Amino acid sequence: MKVNRKIICDCCEGSGSNKGKGTSVDTKCTTCNGNGRVFKTIKQGNTLYQTQAVCDACGGKCYVIPDNEKCEKCNGEKVVKDPKIVTVDIERGMKWGDDITFYGEADQTPGIQTGDIVFHLRPKSNDPTPFRREGNDLHLDKEISVRFFLLSLIPVFFSFRPSYLLAHGSPHWV
Repeated sequence: MKVNRKIICDCCEGSGSNKGKGTSVDTKCTTCNGNGRVFKTIKQGNTLYQTQAVCDACGGKCYVIPDNEKCEKCNGEKVVKDPKIVTVDIERGMKWGDDITFYGEADQTPGIQTGDIVFHLRPKSNDPTPFRREGNDLHLDKEISVRFFLLSLIPVFFSFRPSYLLAHGSPHWV
């Protein structure tokens, strides 16, 4: 399965600066004065409304990196996109609702511990399979004709492909 995640830029090691690896050139945002939020006043008729919004200049980060000092690879974002293919192995006996966890494989952010990718097993809503699951068993309800029953043909299923096995009827096998 393809996972689009962000990893720390290897060019600037997450500083966002072109000044050298690990060098931070963050300066306080002058638009919001380092608060990450700005107050906007809106006039409608005779009424004034004051709202609080995320700063457009810094995106709520409270700091900016000057354009001439941004890392060329990540453009000062400190992280780059890294599509990764993960193989999800669904083992025998797993039930709906079980989780498959990939530890430390989620988005990376400088100074924050990397999270986990968790896959939650659930059935498809439009699954056309005739089987139903009860615990570790798969069940199939199928009507058979009297002639089929009397000729002692017993349906046997392997790998979800129906085949038939000729056997002699038994009073205890129904």
